Amino acid sequence: MNSKVDPGKMTPAKYIYMRKQQMKWMAPQITAGILLALHRKCGFGYERCARVYEQIAAIEEECGWDPARTLETCLTETGVRVLEKIKRAEGDNGKDKQADDTGGNGSGV
Repeated sequence: MNSKVDPGKMTPAKYIYMRKQQMKWMAPQITAGILLALHRKCGFGYERCARVYEQIAAIEEECGWDPARTLETCLTETGVRVLEKIKRAEGDNGKDKQADDTGGNGSGV
């Protein structure tokens, strides 16, 4: 998000417009980060990255492009609570959440 923008000084319509514009670059940026991590840390090449990219698109479609549903599916299937690190970075410190990012399975991811 643009740190120079004060959402409190925006009309609701302008805020919604800004958030919709962000979605155009946020999803590709996140996907690129995942693919780069797989390439750099796990040695994935073009073929494997392309298959993962296709799988990400299939999962998004399966979840109806609903971020909350995708996050819940991730937690249910992998045990990883994706938003935990984000909330800590924003100062929430995960007070109402578990102390780790594993959803309680101890994987330490």
